[in-house]
Amino acid sequence: ITTLNTFSITAVVFPLLFLLMYLYLSLEKQGVSVLFLLLFFVLTLIHYAGVLFLIAWVVYLILLKLEDMSPTAAEIEIGLCCLFLFLWTNLLIYKDAFLQHGIDVIWQNIPLPIFSAYFPDITLVSALYYIGLIPLLYGVYAVFYHTFYTKNKNIYFLMAFTLATAFLLWLKLIKIELGLISLGIIMSVLFSEFYLHIFQRT
Repeated sequence: ITTLNTFSITAVVFPLLFLLMYLYLSLEKQGVSVLFLLLFFVLTLIHYAGVLFLIAWVVYLILLKLEDMSPTAAEIEIGLCCLFLFLWTNLLIYKDAFLQHGIDVIWQNIPLPIFSAYFPDITLVSALYYIGLIPLLYGVYAVFYHTFYTKNKNIYFLMAFTLATAFLLWLKLIKIELGLISLGIIMSVLFSEFYLHIFQRT
């Protein structure tokens, strides 16, 4: 049973992950790049959530390309640095596991009979439970609005995280609770954008 007195690595990972998102969108500020790489290295050492950022970064570049927008040189360079840092660190840490188990180590080498129990399929009820009805609905609306009516790189980055999380959940590379918590946080941020948009129009 999880209580407020129970420590969970998730309590560290998600604030760190979304701090990295904020820093990535603020790379033009002096000194941010060094802090970003340091925190990303820390995240890589304590959790596999760094792969979520890397997939989101790739999706972000694709979204910008589809919208005829260009990433800055800093965004590309930092992303490539994170990619090589993540690969290098994980190869050093899990080299023996990769040699022994091969590609199955990505799925934590879980036996097939208990794999479906460890990574259950996503249902609408579970999504509503972890994300919430209002953030989910208005988050979807915010994605729709910014896709067809405005061009905002910050929103595209959040959308990329949403797509990356959904992709990892589909491949069963992250636990459903972690994926839906990530989606819930992103949808809440998107809801704040919708809320601001409503007040600007009134």
